[in-house]
Amino acid sequence: LAESINDIESQGMLLNNIGIVHHNQGNFENSSEYFQKAIDLAVGIENDKILWEAFFEMGKNYAKQGEYNKALEKYKSSIDVIENIRSSIILEELKASFFGTDKRLEAYYSIIDLLVFLNENYPQKKYDREAFNYLERAKARSFLDSLEASRIDVIFGIDVRLLNREKELMKNISNIYTRLLDNGISAEDKENIQTTLSQYEDELESLKREIRYNNPSYSNLYPDIITIEEAQKKLLDNNTAVFAYMIGNEHSLAFVVTKKKLKIFRLPAKEKFITLVTSYLKVISDKDNNNFKLGNELFHQLVLPGLEKNIKKIIFIPAEVLNALPFETLVSDKNHWMIEDYKISYAPSITSLREIIDRNRSNHRRRPKDILAVGDPNFGDLEKDNINNNIFNDFYIQSDLQFFRLKYSGVETDRISSLFSKEKSDILLREKA
Repeated sequence: LAESINDIESQGMLLNNIGIVHHNQGNFENSSEYFQKAIDLAVGIENDKILWEAFFEMGKNYAKQGEYNKALEKYKSSIDVIENIRSSIILEELKASFFGTDKRLEAYYSIIDLLVFLNENYPQKKYDREAFNYLERAKARSFLDSLEASRIDVIFGIDVRLLNREKELMKNISNIYTRLLDNGISAEDKENIQTTLSQYEDELESLKREIRYNNPSYSNLYPDIITIEEAQKKLLDNNTAVFAYMIGNEHSLAFVVTKKKLKIFRLPAKEKFITLVTSYLKVISDKDNNNFKLGNELFHQLVLPGLEKNIKKIIFIPAEVLNALPFETLVSDKNHWMIEDYKISYAPSITSLREIIDRNRSNHRRRPKDILAVGDPNFGDLEKDNINNNIFNDFYIQSDLQFFRLKYSGVETDRISSLFSKEKSDILLREKA
């Protein structure tokens, strides 16, 4: 039907889907045939939406057959296309609908999985460092997707001339990548195309530097991804460790970065962590509970394999369901809460941590205040002890909805604010809150 009405985009998506069916049935040769047809079609109409998925699925095909170098090549091609699409969409229309699923992240997770597997078998080739770099790119991918979904205007205030030139360069680069996929081009033509590509990419980098220099907010959204060497040299001391997690449907990974080491260990799949974290949140929310064995189990799975004796400070970079887990409440083998033995903090990624540190270093202005605390708000007539005959009275009584005073939040606010000088504090309680 798609062919009869010349609906080329639908043809490409259908070819990918048929290829996936053959892959799931173990018919890898047939599967690759359909993915290649989808790639050829996508190249012809410059449709990156079809192209990245075909590359990704073909990479999975090669990985299943043990052809790991070919799988790496296809995964990398898929991610290159994804990141090109992401940039152009943000700069043009912020089409959140284009990124309707999390499947793009699967491309990152798949290449990370494969690189970790290769590192376990060929440690001398340092695939672990490449895996770390793709993890950071995945964190950036996830963050930018959330911006697109919220339709935040990230290009406000940027010179339109620069934006148009960036858009033009990215289109030229995309067209060149398309030409390089043509198996029929000669070696000489390929070399000339590569030279042109390098020139465009250099010009694009120069243009991005100009945009970043003139627009700090844009720079903060699109920082250069940090390398493992930079993280170890500039961000970490001998007593600090960063635990970064990747949670996948089949299995998960933890990356532990210290001043001198990068360690990776395997974890269970997402489903198990959903169960464990949900159960543990109930445990620590029950004030009458005294059994925290689950906290020790999570400590053994998530933290202990990456700990070293000299570590005093831990920066957690959670993912998926782990974002809901307060790591400081996990229980060590000393039967201590983690917060008793370690300084604990959190970050969205190591790249964003670097940006935060750099911003603090460059901002020498002293803050006029050290704390703003708001607590124990007064709900007026809606508080349980104060409900009288206002127009909502019957509704609240029938709905069993009452606002109870949070008096201990006032006590907490007082105690915390006592640690700061009054001149540097703004404390808002009851009516002021």
